[in-house]
Amino acid sequence: MSSSTAPHESKPKDIAEECGVPDCNNTPESGQKFKVCSRCKAVAYCSATHQKEHWRIHKSRCSVNSARRALKKPNYDPFEKQITALWPWTFSTEMPPLKERIALLQDFAKIQIRNIQKSIKCDMLLRGGYDAFDWRKHYLRIELRYRKDCKGNPGFAFLVETAETRPLTDVTPGTNLWRAYESGRAGREADDARLRREDAQNFEGIHLVLTGMEGYSLWSTHPIYRTPDFDKLLMKCRPELWCRELQAIVERGFSFEFVDPDDLTRLGRIKRVGRKWKWVALSDEELKAMGFEKSTGFLF
Repeated sequence: MSSSTAPHESKPKDIAEECGVPDCNNTPESGQKFKVCSRCKAVAYCSATHQKEHWRIHKSRCSVNSARRALKKPNYDPFEKQITALWPWTFSTEMPPLKERIALLQDFAKIQIRNIQKSIKCDMLLRGGYDAFDWRKHYLRIELRYRKDCKGNPGFAFLVETAETRPLTDVTPGTNLWRAYESGRAGREADDARLRREDAQNFEGIHLVLTGMEGYSLWSTHPIYRTPDFDKLLMKCRPELWCRELQAIVERGFSFEFVDPDDLTRLGRIKRVGRKWKWVALSDEELKAMGFEKSTGFLF
C-alpha cells in the first residue's frame, strides 16, 4: 500500500458562482451570483427548485457549518472554506499539530487496511461486481473525526463519519488534492504492473482510497483480486452494512491482522507495549464475551 498526502487549496472558488447540486452546470449571469444558503453560508443554488431537491443531502452539512460559523474563532486556517466543502464534519477543539495529523492518517490507513479492503469488496459486489461496475474510475472516500480522548493511541484516534464511493471526476484538476493524486500515478502504475506479473489470473487492479480528517487528506492504494469463494461469503453476510460495520469496528478500536499461513486473521486492538504501540490480539475471554465461541481466527 502506498500513499500521498495533500493539504486542501487555500483559494477556493467563490461558492456563490456554483450551484450546490453536483450535476448542475448552470452559471450566474454576468455580474450576478447565486443565492447562498441563509443558514450556513456554505453553499449556493441556482434556483429554489434545486435548493429544495438538495436539502436531503445538505441538511446534515448545514447544521455542522452553522455551528462552526457560530464559534467565530479567528484562528481557523485559511483553508477553512474549502475544507468545509470537501469534509462536512465538526472541528475538534483540541487538534494535534499538522505533522502528527499526517502520521495519524498514515497509521489509520495501515491499521485498518483489512477493514478498508473488505469495505471496497462489499461495495463493489453490491454494484454488480468487477466487470459490471467501472471501479477504476472511482475511489472510496472516508471522512474521519479526531478523538481528543485517544491519549495518543493511533488505534483510537478517529471515528468514521462517513464512507462512500465517489467518481474520480470529483477531484478538480490543479488543486493540491489532484496534484497529490497525480504524484502517485507512476508508483501506482509500477505496482499494478508488478502485481499483474505475480498473479495475472486473479489480480484486477489497484483501488484508490482517500482518507480525510480536519484540514488534511491521504491517498492510499489497495490491490484488488478476484476471490470467488470469499465473495460468495461476503454476499451472505449483509454486505449493504459495510459502512456501518467499518464505523463500529473503528469506534471500538478494533482491527484485524494475519496470524497464520492459512490467511486467517484475528481481531485485536492497538495497545502500548513498552514504549511502542503494537497490535495485540483479543484474549479468548474478550472474544467469548463478544459472542464468539471459537477464537482460532476469522476468515477475512
